[in-house]
Amino acid sequence: MLTPDIKDKVLAFVRKEPRTMNDIAKLIGRSWLTADSYVARLREDTGLLEVKTFRGGTRGALKVVYWNYVESLGNEELKKELFERIRLGQKKQDFDFLDIYQYVDKSKKRCFSETYTNVHVSKKQNLVSLFNSAEHEILCFAGNLSWINVIEGKNKISNVLAEVAERKIPIKIMGRVDLASVKNVDRIGAINSGLGREGMELRHRRQPLRGFIIDSKVARFKLEEEKAGLEQGELESNTRIFFEIYDPEWIEWLKKVFWALYRTAVPAKRRIDELETV
Repeated sequence: MLTPDIKDKVLAFVRKEPRTMNDIAKLIGRSWLTADSYVARLREDTGLLEVKTFRGGTRGALKVVYWNYVESLGNEELKKELFERIRLGQKKQDFDFLDIYQYVDKSKKRCFSETYTNVHVSKKQNLVSLFNSAEHEILCFAGNLSWINVIEGKNKISNVLAEVAERKIPIKIMGRVDLASVKNVDRIGAINSGLGREGMELRHRRQPLRGFIIDSKVARFKLEEEKAGLEQGELESNTRIFFEIYDPEWIEWLKKVFWALYRTAVPAKRRIDELETV
């Protein structure tokens, strides 16, 4: 069992310098396979560890575990500035995802749009296929979690996510847990109750991004403009713009942004317990 003591020991060990999987196995007094499963769990749950395999597919394959430094977000001045703006933002109006999208290679991105009247019905974004394509994890930057109510054709996204979680694919969500979002939080809780475990892990944090990262293969983010919030004549219809990125470098950076914010976010249960005292 991956106890808190073993977790702290492994994290402290790797933070000092990169370690082989054998080093970690010796540290905790477990087999190589157990160490490998513990590292995979820590990588999934904390985002603090990364693994590099050398000579993969051979008998001499070597796995090296290293620390995923948040400071790497700032290696480039541009990304450092973007991260700071995201970190300090609280509402979706505080950051325009186009400010990231514009720097991605044209061959590794696409965007599309749709008009809408019902916020919970989408014609083009096809979240069903997006979520079903997940093989390892889904990371979600959310606001009030209203996307849990989206309907595509005859498919309720809440049911699709339940099926994905049933396949034991981790779903990590970072959004608002407050009085305005409590019904959506309850929907996520109902899915977890049906699974008998926390297949969808929710943490509270106000942040400006709205989108999903699926494994390390695609990141999709959304911008919504409602004509009611603009000057008369500026926009004919409520419009959603979707930005998709396939560039591995930018996807990995966005994942680091997620983990940097998620690690200090408040677990949903703790937040709900506090709300119930209000």
